[in-house]
Amino acid sequence: MNAKMKRGTPVRDHVLNMINYFGEAEVHGTTIDDRTQVSMILESLSPDFLYFKSNYVMNKLNYTMTQLLNELQTFESISKDKSGSAIVAEANIAEENPSNSNKNKKRKNISASGSKPKKSKKGNTSTKKNNSKDKKPKGKCFHCVVNGH
Repeated sequence: MNAKMKRGTPVRDHVLNMINYFGEAEVHGTTIDDRTQVSMILESLSPDFLYFKSNYVMNKLNYTMTQLLNELQTFESISKDKSGSAIVAEANIAEENPSNSNKNKKRKNISASGSKPKKSKKGNTSTKKNNSKDKKPKGKCFHCVVNGH
């Protein structure tokens, strides 16, 4: 069956035409089960219904013919309200703010270097000493209840 939906035609007309084709096939002695009819209708839809088809497949939905028609009409009305005539693909693009890029680089350098001190860009040659000797224990050990370790 080669009955592709043309862009701009109402989905209701297309689905009703497809139902008529299925009725003609039954008159000629061919039986097509409901799931196959639904999948044939979905495959014959225009590219404007790509999101609907993806949602149907990904969520493993099972619609009857009337449910499918209602859902397609709802999707069509939402997509027309959104863009005027059809769904337009949208994408959110994250752009790096140039003022924040230097901050991120500094953080990456500090975390990547471990305990090694880095020289600053201003020419400051003093380095920070490791203050592990100056640190004093803060209290009792939870495990052995001894102060100082």
